[in-house]
Amino acid sequence: MEINLIWGGIAVLMLALLLAFFLIKQLKQQLLQNERAASQKIDQLQRDIKVLNLELNEIRQSTVGVGKTVKTLGQYFSQLEQKFNEVELFEPESKLYSRAAKLAEKGASVEEIMTECEIPRAEAELVLSLRNKMAR
Repeated sequence: MEINLIWGGIAVLMLALLLAFFLIKQLKQQLLQNERAASQKIDQLQRDIKVLNLELNEIRQSTVGVGKTVKTLGQYFSQLEQKFNEVELFEPESKLYSRAAKLAEKGASVEEIMTECEIPRAEAELVLSLRNKMAR
């Protein structure tokens, strides 16, 4: 009887060992699958990072180009403004129209613009009309 118990215990231990090996084998397979999946995700992320770095470099280069263009346009605008101011100084008529535009901007009527600037009604109406369109 004691021998039967020993053989029974050995049989149970053998079954437990077989079950443990089976479970270990399954866990190992799952770990390998998880490792492959993680490796694929890492590879994809590395590709995405490379693409994003290329796009970032393109944006940086574009920004530099836009900055140079803005600087050039600013210089060009300054030159135009300077020329405009020079022309405005030499043309007395332009002073009248500048004054008329300022009056229109402040809400003056056609009659007020005509009186203050000594310009015809049609020109006063034109100045007022242009200011109203620009204000929209």
